[in-house]
Amino acid sequence: MRKLLISTLVFVFCILSLHSVYAANDDDDIFVLIVGAVTAQQTVPYVVVKDIENNWLETTATSVVLSGYYSGSTSLTWRNTTNNTSGSVVGTYEFSTASIQLALGDNTIQFLNGSKVLTTITVTRSPTGVDINSLPTFNPGQIETDTSTTVYCTLGVDIQPGRTYTVILYNSDADGHLGTQAATMLDDGDFQGASGDDILNDGVFTAKLVLSPTEEGFQYYRAAVTTDLNDTAQSSLGLLEVYAAPSQEHITQAETVSTDINSFWNNIAPVSSMYRSKSAYLRAVNDAQDSLVSHISSMSNAIFATKGENAVVFAFKDVPFLMMQKTIFDLSQWESSLDDGVPAVPEGAVVVGPPVDATTTSLDRSGGVPQVVAGAKYPTFLPSGKRTTRATADENIIKNKSALFLDPYYWQHVHSTKMNDANGPWPVITGSEKPKLTSTTVLNGSDASANVDPKRTTLEILDAFKTWSQYGTVILHTHGAYWSFHTPSWLTELKNVVASLTDPTVKAAWQTIVNNIENSMMSWNGKMVLLTTGTYVGTSFVDIVDHTYVSDIVTGRIVVATDGEMLVTPWFIDKYNDNFPNSLIWLGACHSLQNDTLGSVLRKDGAGALFGFDESVYRSWNVSRAGVVLSTMLKDKKTAQEGFDKAIENGNNDGDGTKLVLSGNGKLKYDNSLQNPDFEDPDGAGSLQSWTKSGDARAIKAMQDDVPTSGKTMAIISSGLGRTTSYGSFSQSFTVPAGATNMTFSWNFYSAEFNDYCNKGYDDTFRVLINEAEVFRTSVDSLCGTGLIEVEDIDEKGDCFKSGWRGATVDMSGYADKDVDMRFEVQDKGDTIYDTAVLVDNIVINTATQ
Repeated sequence: MRKLLISTLVFVFCILSLHSVYAANDDDDIFVLIVGAVTAQQTVPYVVVKDIENNWLETTATSVVLSGYYSGSTSLTWRNTTNNTSGSVVGTYEFSTASIQLALGDNTIQFLNGSKVLTTITVTRSPTGVDINSLPTFNPGQIETDTSTTVYCTLGVDIQPGRTYTVILYNSDADGHLGTQAATMLDDGDFQGASGDDILNDGVFTAKLVLSPTEEGFQYYRAAVTTDLNDTAQSSLGLLEVYAAPSQEHITQAETVSTDINSFWNNIAPVSSMYRSKSAYLRAVNDAQDSLVSHISSMSNAIFATKGENAVVFAFKDVPFLMMQKTIFDLSQWESSLDDGVPAVPEGAVVVGPPVDATTTSLDRSGGVPQVVAGAKYPTFLPSGKRTTRATADENIIKNKSALFLDPYYWQHVHSTKMNDANGPWPVITGSEKPKLTSTTVLNGSDASANVDPKRTTLEILDAFKTWSQYGTVILHTHGAYWSFHTPSWLTELKNVVASLTDPTVKAAWQTIVNNIENSMMSWNGKMVLLTTGTYVGTSFVDIVDHTYVSDIVTGRIVVATDGEMLVTPWFIDKYNDNFPNSLIWLGACHSLQNDTLGSVLRKDGAGALFGFDESVYRSWNVSRAGVVLSTMLKDKKTAQEGFDKAIENGNNDGDGTKLVLSGNGKLKYDNSLQNPDFEDPDGAGSLQSWTKSGDARAIKAMQDDVPTSGKTMAIISSGLGRTTSYGSFSQSFTVPAGATNMTFSWNFYSAEFNDYCNKGYDDTFRVLINEAEVFRTSVDSLCGTGLIEVEDIDEKGDCFKSGWRGATVDMSGYADKDVDMRFEVQDKGDTIYDTAVLVDNIVINTATQ
């Protein structure tokens, strides 16, 4: 079995600055280096259902509409086995169902290709008196075996004034069957006590668990909610991940094989300057990779080894994570004349993302298998589950005006005028007006970098991959990788090998990796996109044991190269990002949209439109095309599709056949208005989406007896409630409408400084600033003696009073038709002992025409 797997796994690694494509013949086919014979790739039908977590959804509605992505060539059907109803979906690659009628309780819904069940989800319908708005969520979300860890589990419930709720957290199995009681969940604000709950009566129930698991895998939980009217409902399924960190023996083995493999490769690696042609050099690399694969295959305990562009990937029975040897091509002496950013051979405007309802296929050049191209048509963003699109929502608008520029290889890119971002998207973003985008840069290196990899071990770069969903625009420039299996039975073969492993830690790690494969689009055609991070595990492999991201390493969300660099998988992006604000994402990496393993994750989590590449891509073309797209969208106020058309007007070809891909909503565009002013986005679920938050700022459904003045959600900012300790603020940049007269909003001031500390120097303050000028201010001292209402304490330290809901009006006439930065904030004065919190809702900008 080991020999068979050696011939079937391919991992493609691409360096953006060097176009590492090997033309095997005059037809410009991509030459993928595989040991042994290759049989036709099996394309397994696959379904992704959007807007669900853990294959579970909770709603109070009597019916649900589900939508997602489907890879099969035959019709897709659904079946609700609970009430024996069924039907067909509408659409091919992008699909939606008709209304699926639901029975009370758990509904098991299958998606089928013919008689074959492709995936099964559970939709739990609760009675209207109990509206559970989240699944059990854990912090931290993963814990280590044989270690005592305090875990906070939270559950959101839309509570109604005057009602009481009893919430019990149960252990469960993977199918959601309740087992023993794990804890009582409380909404009592006792954050330092038994429950660990942050805010009293905000609809977020909390249980503090102290766990010491002994086995790797998942712990499953469900909550049962009962009201004083005896309405009862059960939540969706919550998963707590349990992992085993590598032992010292595992690390020693990893270091041993890495040293051996690095040494072997360094002794045989071809030097490009010794070859007169690129093809001769690449053939030499091919031969060297063959030798390296044979060497690894002969090593004790090897599971598999395989080669691809710029990498040989391998796994060992006594190392609980996937490893890779870089075999990077040095093609600098044969670089294309493309570096002005213009295609060498114009081929006419080839639109990879055609209009709605068009169907496009292309030949997958690494496997010879037809597949649907990412971006083959615009997706239909249909709400599913309990979400309902409000009449004012615009699915074509990017709903956040902050932008992230993430470049893990800035130290390398900044030294070439053809590769840096001087003429790319970032100057367009930082110079944008109407809308004015706020920008964040996370760069590995600086303008003064010495063109030497700094071998970063601090986590700022890797951490930034977890923050994508906080931004309306994400610009990524990095190197891409492509992992690929090629035999029809690859998944069965891999599962058989995993079943035969005897080391429990290694076996658990690979069981999780296989589970991730089966629950992702990789199970469709055995391919996966990976992204390099420029971040290393440490000075040696020993640092993996206590690494911040050890759980991601042993579960396959991060792949570790032999030099210690970490690459992230789509599973990593999916785990740490959710509810994108209809974002525009530029995936400036080789292979980033060669298949849909990365794209489907981003779109199902709320991204609006993605740009990427179907193969290896020159950095210079990547940068210049991004500049054209962003300039067209921001300066010319055009759509994503129009930006795409402009970028490829001289041909969709980087000079070696790589195409720009648009995946998602081609109608997506920027908008300069104030967004989510009532805190109801996305689609009525409620959040601070569109706002940039700092410190203790959040969206809540209730605060003691107070409910929102409009809709179901309001904002709260505080001087540090519960386990948070920093002052809260939320801000947004936008263009004030022409003819604006004033802005109104509602506020409600809670403080433990009332009434004992009035006019004694503890003047906690709530204020609003526009372009750093204060336009509204109120405080403890100014509110004392104004009819305050005594309420339950908010910080467990003293009596608390509130102002009650009050209105504010701000003159906006001087800002009409101008870009502004507006911030709402709370400041703690005097000391940090007693807390203040302010509710904000229903921000409205009025114009003369209104």
